[in-house]
This record gives sequence, C-alpha cells and structure tokens, in this order.
Amino acid sequence: MLVYFSPVVPAPDSDGDGLVDLHGLCPFENAAGMDADHNGCIDTLPGLRAIVMGLAIDQTVKNGLLAKLSEAQKALTRGSTRVAVNKLRDFIDLVEAKRGTAISNPDADLLVNYADNPISPLA
Repeated sequence: MLVYFSPVVPAPDSDGDGLVDLHGLCPFENAAGMDADHNGCIDTLPGLRAIVMGLAIDQTVKNGLLAKLSEAQKALTRGSTRVAVNKLRDFIDLVEAKRGTAISNPDADLLVNYADNPISPLA
C-alpha cells in the first residue's frame, strides 16, 4: 500500500502582519503592532469611534468617550497633532477612570490599546 502526502502550503500573508489574507480586512496593509482589535487593519480614530459606539455601556460614559474622540479628530483636521494626542490621552484617562465600573476590564484593555496606536505615529 502506498501512501501519498500532500505538502501543506501555508495560507498567504501578503502584508506580513501575522494574519492570513483570508482573515485580514486589509490584506496589503502591515498592521503588526498597530492592530488592537486584530482585524488586520491599522487602528484609526474612526475605527475606535465604531468600537465605542458598539459598547453596551452607560450612555453618559459613551457620550464622554465619543466627545474626546471628536475633539481629537477635529484637532487632526486642523493639523494640531499635539492637541489630538492630548485628547486621545484624555480619552485613555477617562477609560481608566471608568475601568471595572462603567467599562469592563476587557473592554477597557481594548480601548486603551486601540487609542495608543494612533498616538504612536503622532507623538
């Protein structure tokens, strides 16, 4: 009896971020180290806003977080990167203040890690 083995061919990872193209939303964008939600794309302010919008948290807390993100986006639009970074740090401070009470620890971890990623290239 002859047994033949087919070689296993790894799935392609065109951008080298460790997420195969089939599972990455941005298969040609290397998001390694800049992808807190593991979707294969570099984290952005609009992406962070979408995550906050989807959280099942108190509306007042959600509005406060969204306000910080809106302020950061407005600052970036004006070209004020220092102000944008400060607003993102304010966002992180608010998340940390609500951690374990209004925001669960896993959600807080995601929000803080995600917010850190847009800060890195700006700071």
